[in-house]
Amino acid sequence: MLLGELPDIIEDEAVHEAPLAWMTASRTTGSRRLSASTLNFAGRGFAASICAACILAGSITGCSTTPQNDVASIFRSDVDEVILEVDYQEGAAPFVGDFRNGTQVWGLTEDNANALFGASSAMLDIPTTLDDMEEIEVASEQAFGSADIVEIAEANRSPLNSDARRGIYVVFLDGFFERNGTPQRQVLGVSINGRGIIAMFKPVIESAAPAPLRAFVEQSVLIHEFGHAVGLVNSGLPLTSDHHDAENGAHCTNRQCVMYHQNEGISDIIEFAVRVRETGSNVLFGEECVDDALAASD
Repeated sequence: MLLGELPDIIEDEAVHEAPLAWMTASRTTGSRRLSASTLNFAGRGFAASICAACILAGSITGCSTTPQNDVASIFRSDVDEVILEVDYQEGAAPFVGDFRNGTQVWGLTEDNANALFGASSAMLDIPTTLDDMEEIEVASEQAFGSADIVEIAEANRSPLNSDARRGIYVVFLDGFFERNGTPQRQVLGVSINGRGIIAMFKPVIESAAPAPLRAFVEQSVLIHEFGHAVGLVNSGLPLTSDHHDAENGAHCTNRQCVMYHQNEGISDIIEFAVRVRETGSNVLFGEECVDDALAASD
């Protein structure tokens, strides 16, 4: 299949909405309970492996095998609201808008979060437009270490009023992840172990695939890191089946799961896009990972 023949889930070109400068003391993104969707499980790779998003560096997770015992508490029955807070550095705004078939770009994150929290009574608050996100001032740097990312989160994330409200903080940065003083130009994103912090590296995302695929690549990486942030795989959430790929860290043995450690190239993302068009499902998590999350809500 030629790139010009990509199915409708892929947009013709990268879509950015013009950022609106706004600062508020608290988010007003409009809590919503996401509607259930048919779970047809797939979710394969793209030009830059999602595994490149996972790198063990200090408190960075993804390839960590150390369970975080408090991570699963986000699924507890006394949690009323789970908030995905999204900030971005100037020049690093997330892709937003719609795919060619009319599906919202951030509908992928919505559907995958809903799959994991399907047995939870918590309201899910997930932004879908730049109006729901915030541009923040970040010191101009070419690379960000784990301590830098934590510092950015602590300076900008909104406080939660009670244990009944849990949040995951995402920041899109116009730079690279730094490890041992060296910029990691293949790392798409990272998740901070046990802190509910995700960093996405815009220059890497934009170089990872042709323009028509970048929004999907970005969402796929975010969904992968979201999985790590809530304790997948065997990194806080107990397993309900034997699907932990222990040799490759906190990853899944199911090759069709977004938490699989290695992905197979641009042809697989096209295959996934075809499946989405045919089935109407956007869920990238494998059934085993979804089952782990659903069991944690019991």
